[in-house]
Amino acid sequence: MTPSSLSSNTFPIRRNVRLVLLSECDELLLMKIALPDRSFWCTIGGGIEAQETPEQAVYREASEEIGLNQAALSLTRYTQVYQSRRGTENPLTFNDLPAPL
Repeated sequence: MTPSSLSSNTFPIRRNVRLVLLSECDELLLMKIALPDRSFWCTIGGGIEAQETPEQAVYREASEEIGLNQAALSLTRYTQVYQSRRGTENPLTFNDLPAPL
């Protein structure tokens, strides 16, 4: 089974984090994902591991995917997004929170 043959209902919804990284010049960092049949751009991020907080996951993903450690990042905004399964009236809910200290 290839990724292109899987329907969006095949993948379970799981806890994850995404990073929106901006330079001092307001340049956005995106990562290009290249699959055999298509490619696309996305923000840095990934799944939250068991017993890991979202903040810990953000720093781990930044380290794993682009080599930045916690000291190199300044977390200025923290948003929780709740996604429901398809067919719901309001699939996304955003709750803006102050950045953790």
